[in-house]
Amino acid sequence: MADWYLKRNEQITGPYSDQELEDLLITGKITKTDLIRQGTDRQFQTANSLPEQFSRPHENPSSPIIARCRFDPVNLVLVLLIAVAILIPLLDMQFFRSSGRRRSVTKNHLKQIGLALHIYHEQNTTFPPGALSDSKDHPFQSWQALILPYLDHESVFKQIDFQKSWDAPENRPPFQQEISIYLSPNTSQTHSRENYALSHFAGNKLVLKQNQGMKIRESITDGSSNTIMAVELGEGFKPWGDPSSLTVPSAVIRPGKKSLSRGGNHVLFCDGRVLFVDRNIDPAILKALSTPDGGEPLIDY
Repeated sequence: MADWYLKRNEQITGPYSDQELEDLLITGKITKTDLIRQGTDRQFQTANSLPEQFSRPHENPSSPIIARCRFDPVNLVLVLLIAVAILIPLLDMQFFRSSGRRRSVTKNHLKQIGLALHIYHEQNTTFPPGALSDSKDHPFQSWQALILPYLDHESVFKQIDFQKSWDAPENRPPFQQEISIYLSPNTSQTHSRENYALSHFAGNKLVLKQNQGMKIRESITDGSSNTIMAVELGEGFKPWGDPSSLTVPSAVIRPGKKSLSRGGNHVLFCDGRVLFVDRNIDPAILKALSTPDGGEPLIDY
């Protein structure tokens, strides 16, 4: 029966049935300050004084509008599956973008190291020795310390006493300083237990030799574009001042070996190029790329 009337701004509309009035309340078309009456012989009263079934229609389980809003379990599952199907590609895309950015940073750091090595070569006619040793043949300074001025870290370089070992008490402050170019964004490990700043890269000990600086043309006869100078590590990081921060690439790049970059390692070649080398590279090819004057035949890699 339609016997409800609405009064707003001196205008009266109606009549409305119980269901129509309930729909108006649910959709917000009637506010609590609107005036409503039932029948034609009663006085208007505010909507918030309506009977319980109208003042709280959202609690009425028999309301057809509420019933239409209820989720069917099957529909809810379908909605969730669709949401997951949309989110997974987005998350994968974000992962690969983030991974790509980290690889780009690592590659750029190695390129800057390569540029510093070439500036050193230009000014000294050789690449730096992998390590400097004292009269007793004890290594006491590293190649990464020697190229600091060419990495915009001359202030740190000047703090180092190269007449003493890198781990001498007097040399402790400079070697505790982080050198951002020596770090990879793929790990948060930046200092050793002794609080020395780490490097996530190591030199190729077949090229960066102790007390011996190699010349590009005379010493690297296999070609600078075919010889690895330095490699990205995956574990066993050493302080950048440690003269033993040298390795053989085949000890780092191989199946089962941990790496910071997914699937392999970035390597710096003697000509300044940086390439990503898959951990499953043919060992014979990797060996040929590691030696500066082995004369090994090379195929495409």
